[in-house]
Amino acid sequence: MIKVNYRVDKVIENIKKIVDLSRNLEPVLLQIRGESSSKNTDTIIGGINAQFISQGSFFGSKWKALNKNYFHKKMKKYPGKTILRASDKLYKSVTVTNSTGNVENLTWTRLIWGVSEDKIPYANYHMTGTKKMPARKFLGITDRQRLQWKRLIGIYLTEVKT
Repeated sequence: MIKVNYRVDKVIENIKKIVDLSRNLEPVLLQIRGESSSKNTDTIIGGINAQFISQGSFFGSKWKALNKNYFHKKMKKYPGKTILRASDKLYKSVTVTNSTGNVENLTWTRLIWGVSEDKIPYANYHMTGTKKMPARKFLGITDRQRLQWKRLIGIYLTEVKT
């Protein structure tokens, strides 16, 4: 008699390990967030940094130019500074961990990253625009980032030692 013997206890053990890993995604969420001032565009911080450098093109379409009067005033007070970077308060709040206005809420299964409207009340006006000012979205996620993050989480969950 020829027979095949297949034991599922190792499979069940590996499934339990994956479930345990999925209860604490913090290590992979920190990878997804990235380090302060990161240039790696696959990370949250790197993507936001690229958005500022590209003047809006990274997450979509280029930001509308400043109106001429404001542009000239800004260049006198903040020479060489680009759109949304006059004092760099907003920029640092979304690209530097623990900076003034930075919001980071990291739990075992979730990461919230953004800017505090209490500390930087004008942030929302830039994201949504006003009657006199066009929206200049500085936070976002690209399809490429989303795919990369899914891949990172998948790798993290399948790194089960058998």
